[in-house]
Amino acid sequence: CSVEIVDKPARKARNPATGQEIEVPAKKSIKFKAGKEFADKVNH
Repeated sequence: CSVEIVDKPARKARNPATGQEIEVPAKKSIKFKAGKEFADKVNH
């Protein structure tokens, strides 16, 4: 298993209730990748 920090760039999004376009700021997020042993246990 590995966990990695990734940078998410700023982007435009739309509010579904009003249809108004908003700017979503850049942020950091985490990315998880399962190891082979873990993935095999989940898939079988």
